[in-house]
Amino acid sequence: MRGKIFTSIICLILQITLIGWIPAAIWAVISLQNSRANKRNQKLIKAIKSKS
Repeated sequence: MRGKIFTSIICLILQITLIGWIPAAIWAVISLQNSRANKRNQKLIKAIKSKS
């Protein structure tokens, strides 16, 4: 759920429907990629701050 309850519920509802599972799967992949990119950016920011 990654801390976003409302979007998780919408994603679950879309996955339950026959037509909605494709957009829900795409949305889940994009959400996971965004989360990983945010973590990577935070690590880079910490590394840059610690060197200065």
